[in-house]
Amino acid sequence: MWRGVLVIILLGCATLSNDARSKRQSLCNLPQLAPGAHQSVRIAAIAEADTDMGVLTDASCPSLQPTWFELSLKSERNRNNLHNQIEKSGKAAVVLSGELYGPPRPDPKLPESIRKNYHPGWGHLGSFPMKVVVFHIDSVAPAGTPYSER
Repeated sequence: MWRGVLVIILLGCATLSNDARSKRQSLCNLPQLAPGAHQSVRIAAIAEADTDMGVLTDASCPSLQPTWFELSLKSERNRNNLHNQIEKSGKAAVVLSGELYGPPRPDPKLPESIRKNYHPGWGHLGSFPMKVVVFHIDSVAPAGTPYSER
């Protein structure tokens, strides 16, 4: 009896996690997280720079500051596709699943006057207020692919 209940619970959990991962959102619609906050996301964007780390942008919201990304893949699926597409044209249209991080908190050891005006970030020279740690590359396409087809 307990074995059957456990199977049902596990199947229910798998369904919930697949449902949560299936809802992708545009980079333009990402929430602005508070310092130190993070949440799971599945996003569609344009990856630029390098395969293992770089920036995510979206032409639909050019005024939005790019988001830093870093790969910490739990599956190598589509990693070579991403690498090949970035090598070919410098960017790729992607759908990624991972953890979105808001700005890091300033070091509490800094004097209060500096902490108030100090805005640490992620990536090259701390230039990006948010980052995505990518666990899964769901799809890769040439950068000109419309959002609805990614």
